[in-house]
Amino acid sequence: MQPVDPSQLLQCARQEAGRIDLVLRQDLAGATAGADPLLAESLTCALFAGGKRIRPLLVLLALRLCRPCNGLPCTVDDADAGHRLAIAFEYLHAATLIHDDVIDQADERRGRAALWQSHGLAAAILAGDWLHARAMHLIGQLAGAQGLSIFCRATGAMVAGEFLQLR
Repeated sequence: MQPVDPSQLLQCARQEAGRIDLVLRQDLAGATAGADPLLAESLTCALFAGGKRIRPLLVLLALRLCRPCNGLPCTVDDADAGHRLAIAFEYLHAATLIHDDVIDQADERRGRAALWQSHGLAAAILAGDWLHARAMHLIGQLAGAQGLSIFCRATGAMVAGEFLQLR
């Protein structure tokens, strides 16, 4: 077995990150059609202000690694569905960053004004809530009730961890 050239891995990751951005933009455009312009602008700022897309890349990698296994409860069996599952985790990640900035009263995120600073506290909280709801919607569509239950338990554990930081 030949060793893999790290530059090939990075090139592949960049290509996948570009595809993830495209799917994010398409999903966001469809899901926010007719929504309040402040919501759409807030979401765009939160999602496209930088970031490496590590979480969705890990989702895609996990799907590829698990695909040969039989009996998996996951119903994601095509590239489009895999990318939609990946963006669900990017939505959750963005939601947690927005809410974390509010909780910590952080002024900046990735070298720019935090969303609550640039768009207001209420808009930031609601944008984070929307992202979390959209993530749950996609998980429910793609992984059914069992997948949504796992996702919600993990999110609950994440919130419990945030409460520990308040002390």
